[in-house]
Amino acid sequence: MKTVNKYRIFIIFTIIFLLCLLFPYSGDDIAWGLNSLSVDTVKTFSRDLSLNGRYLGNILTIIITKNMVLKSLLISLTLSTIILIIHHIFKIKYRYILFFLLIMPINMLKQSIVWASGFANYGFSTLFLLLTIILVQKMWHVNKLNIKSLILFIVSIFSCLFVENLTVFMVLLFLSLNVIYYIKNHKINYNLIIGLIGVLIGTYIMFSHPVYINIFNGGDNYRNIADKRGIFHRIMSNYGLVIKNYVIEGSALLFIIMLAVTNKYYKKTEDKIYSILYNYSLIYLTYVLISNIFLLEAKFNYILYLNILLSIIFIISFITIIIKAYKDKTNILNIILVIIGILAPLFIVTPIGPRNLLMIYILEIILLFTICKETNYILTSKKVDYMILLISSILTFCYFNIYGNISYYYNKRLNYLKTINMCSNEILLFKIPNGEYLWQSEFEGNSEYFIKQIYHIDDSSKLTYVDYDIFINKK
Repeated sequence: MKTVNKYRIFIIFTIIFLLCLLFPYSGDDIAWGLNSLSVDTVKTFSRDLSLNGRYLGNILTIIITKNMVLKSLLISLTLSTIILIIHHIFKIKYRYILFFLLIMPINMLKQSIVWASGFANYGFSTLFLLLTIILVQKMWHVNKLNIKSLILFIVSIFSCLFVENLTVFMVLLFLSLNVIYYIKNHKINYNLIIGLIGVLIGTYIMFSHPVYINIFNGGDNYRNIADKRGIFHRIMSNYGLVIKNYVIEGSALLFIIMLAVTNKYYKKTEDKIYSILYNYSLIYLTYVLISNIFLLEAKFNYILYLNILLSIIFIISFITIIIKAYKDKTNILNIILVIIGILAPLFIVTPIGPRNLLMIYILEIILLFTICKETNYILTSKKVDYMILLISSILTFCYFNIYGNISYYYNKRLNYLKTINMCSNEILLFKIPNGEYLWQSEFEGNSEYFIKQIYHIDDSSKLTYVDYDIFINKK
């Protein structure tokens, strides 16, 4: 059986690797790839107010933007490890884990996995979060220092050097764990202390970067915390325009399955409050699926405010249902707390996007499997297995087709740049077909500047993008 599982995870790794080879560099990947990796570069990062304290994320960004094969290898290894961890914990078939990853919202996929720079921060940090949680669980009942203590120390430092909201969460997590352990056992756990020291070191390294002082003083036009229209406006904007769309609406299917499993487990038919909340939640999630299909929120402005209200009611309903049904299931409640803890800082900062929520999406998948495990619910069956395998195969084929097409035209455009008149006032370029599956398919900002430098194009030349058919006719 172990040999079969190794064979299957190798197949998954190979599929992800081949797909990643088709992901072209997008956004600011080109700019990052021109950096050399050295001590001097890291020192420069520590003073550059246009960057941040995400040292490990920035270092990994340079590494994976240097070479497509290395990029694909590191991304596929990371994603395969995440899948392997989930499989090992829950004994769930690989196809189910892969299925839920394949149906993640496309904006999340393109910003946190397809975009190399995005994955360097949001993909790797997700793996380090899972590793930290696993190590904490293993060390909770171990009060002797060993090799795992050193691993926990290193992982806890590294976990704080990717994204700010995870750094804040890690500090709160280890502070809470140490306090809880002491209250329960009337003594300290040396391994938890080691973890706390690690996250404090990582937090110091992260937030000692001068950019954060600049942000707090309102000197950064791109990143800020304060909002001229008030903190409440910032919270509602972040929630209504981003968090709601991906944490709730983008995970509607996950929530439907969680509720269905919960309803089979919680059979107290006399609980009228539970029944009302459960029925509302199912109706809301059905509405969400229909709304997303017909793009109602994009067509009618007032729908946004209605959806914010409905989603807040749903959150209250869902958490109440979970507490009622699983008040004695600490693993389920702990995952809810982890999700809330990681999400909380994102309500008050800008900018945020779907990429910030990859970690939450993975945790929602884990929450679903935890509910199934704690209730002894068998999610799989032969019919469902075949259906999931079929859908996953179709989705995988579609992604290979889409990104294969994108890769072809992207490389064709780069080759065309080698043949143009470098001093033209206007340079006509074609848009990448299916460009909506990339994070910034056209060269913009820093990417445009560095593309001009690489291909020796005059700075004053204007890059104009047209559809491919129009480009061919004008060429």
